Amino acid sequence: MSADTTFEGPRIPVRCAQCGQHYQVSSAHAGKTARCRKCGATFQVPPVSPVTAPDQRAATAPQSSQRPSAAAGQGDFCAVCQGPIAAGEPVTNCPNCKAVYHSDCWEYNKGCGLYGCPEAPPTEKLNTLEMPMSYWGKEQKNCPACNREIQAAAIRCRHCGATFRSARPEDKAGFYAHAAVERNLPSVRRGTVWLLVLSIVPCTAPLAAIFGTAWYLRHRHEVRELPALHGALCKLAIGVAVGQSVFGLIVAAAHTMFGG
Repeated sequence: MSADTTFEGPRIPVRCAQCGQHYQVSSAHAGKTARCRKCGATFQVPPVSPVTAPDQRAATAPQSSQRPSAAAGQGDFCAVCQGPIAAGEPVTNCPNCKAVYHSDCWEYNKGCGLYGCPEAPPTEKLNTLEMPMSYWGKEQKNCPACNREIQAAAIRCRHCGATFRSARPEDKAGFYAHAAVERNLPSVRRGTVWLLVLSIVPCTAPLAAIFGTAWYLRHRHEVRELPALHGALCKLAIGVAVGQSVFGLIVAAAHTMFGG
């Protein structure tokens, strides 16, 4: 037989030795072998004893979803709060697996607390905003400026006021290198404009081709931090300067060879 909790007559408290599931079995099955509906293990139903037998009124009373615990002191165990069910406490039986719970525990859990039971509450996925941001499994990071601990999602240190490009952690060397680049950005922006102007003027184009190329190679990291337009202007200016310089050399050579 399988363990059943539909009661006719006195009830016998039984506990599955394999998974610990509690049952209240009719005394008609005393001495028989039962099978646990949760794990499938078999166990022996104990014979009727004077402790478990004869209160016909309690046995024949209609069972409701919420009732004072008639099994108090007989080993009922609430799977939600992991505590015993005391005498007289209001309980709720799972309509599917018949497990017994404190009524308030059932309401708090919004369903059965046994894994695999159809009455178990559905799992709810956390939204992105409900989960703290973390990097490499850590929710805290050290400020590269003052080395004090701040939140992993912070882009500004609440201790020293340092600001960061992103929430991604960075070391002290990288932080100060980027800070130095940012300090040079205004002068690099002006240098980009001057390079374009000098490359357009024919008499200064050779200087722009030589010194402008050297200047760009030296400040290329700062130029990359500027909007893409500035990088394109630098390359365009160097191209124009080199083109004008080559054109000027060709004109000068032709004038020397064929000039009268």
